[in-house]
Amino acid sequence: MQAQVTLEEKEVVIRFPKGIIPQEAVANFLDYIELTALSKNSQLNQEQAEELAKEINSDVWQMLADKVLCDR
Repeated sequence: MQAQVTLEEKEVVIRFPKGIIPQEAVANFLDYIELTALSKNSQLNQEQAEELAKEINSDVWQMLADKVLCDR
């Protein structure tokens, strides 16, 4: 059985055999779809998105720094 795509009234249904691709690839595909949908409705420009990403990275590092540095 190959992949099948069905267009329903409000949904797109994709079916394929369970072992045809790794679970990680399925998760990456779903992440891509979600990000594409979010970016479609976003009003951020590229510069704002990059600044937000830097802030998030900085905040995450601050939360994890003690744990990472204590393990050394």
